[in-house]
Amino acid sequence: MKKGFVSMIIFCVLSLFIISIACAGKSPQLSTSKPGYVLFPTDESPYAIQSDKGGPYKDCQLGGTDQVEINVLNNDGSFKYLRFYAGVMQQRFFNCSNVFSPRYVNFHFNVSGVSASQLQPLGADDQKSGNAVREILRWYKTATGSYEERCPTAPGSIIDGSLHAPIYVHVAWGYKPPITNFIQFVLDPTPSPAPGTALTAVTQSKVDGFYSSDNVVDYWDTQDPPDNECAPYVCYTLAYGDSGISVQAVQNGKNGKPAVWIVKTTNNPNDQAHLFVVTNDFSGTHVQVADYTAPSFEFAVSLNPITVYPTYSLAPSRDNNASITWGEIKAR
Repeated sequence: MKKGFVSMIIFCVLSLFIISIACAGKSPQLSTSKPGYVLFPTDESPYAIQSDKGGPYKDCQLGGTDQVEINVLNNDGSFKYLRFYAGVMQQRFFNCSNVFSPRYVNFHFNVSGVSASQLQPLGADDQKSGNAVREILRWYKTATGSYEERCPTAPGSIIDGSLHAPIYVHVAWGYKPPITNFIQFVLDPTPSPAPGTALTAVTQSKVDGFYSSDNVVDYWDTQDPPDNECAPYVCYTLAYGDSGISVQAVQNGKNGKPAVWIVKTTNNPNDQAHLFVVTNDFSGTHVQVADYTAPSFEFAVSLNPITVYPTYSLAPSRDNNASITWGEIKAR
């Protein structure tokens, strides 16, 4: 397989973003990376994308199990980019060596877009939507060949602790934004000690065996040199387009420099998101999985320990009008 995992800068987790802003007339500035924290709101009920309710995500250099690397400009402490890997799966990942994180994120929406009427889970050849890589996001195949809902209490959601996502948030000073905004993720509730073996993990072999009558399609996955990820997890991409995200500085730190920022979707009902996979490697053909209103989320980023969710300041920050991408970490 030729997967190009590094070239796309995804995770092998879980992936949560690139946020890019164009500031014409400004050249790139020197910056410094520091470990930090990410905290989702306490009241998460309005959001389609939520945390695991385990409190702040903490960088492994600060005693946590995830990566939260915050890069700020040297001249004024402004936010430049964030590397946030929620649910580290790989043992060697940046500064998080020999760590498998127990953390994850949750998708509280019908991720595949497949309704119950589109599949009657009675047997291996009862498919109706005709797309195993799509249906496996809602149903998984048991050892006996039957199908079960991933989340019986909220059909279509993925809230079983299997979502791992690297997130890269970037404010691009002095040059145009990169490619369209998206979230990338893979699924495995137990990446250690036997990665890819759980019934609900989504790997190339599980997609191939979802239906006995399916044509075998080689999808972009996470296991190929030089990545050497835990298992061949199929990589999903959720593209947000070029709008719908803001970054707001809400609290000043030492010497008046921003120390806390809030990243959130704008909740514009006209914003659409497109879920797709890619054949062979990242340069392969895009296979559309589902379309829906852009799933909402919000979280705070902090250089200092944070346990109480911050409120917005009255004055707007220049760190706003951004776009977003989940994933795209490893090649940065």
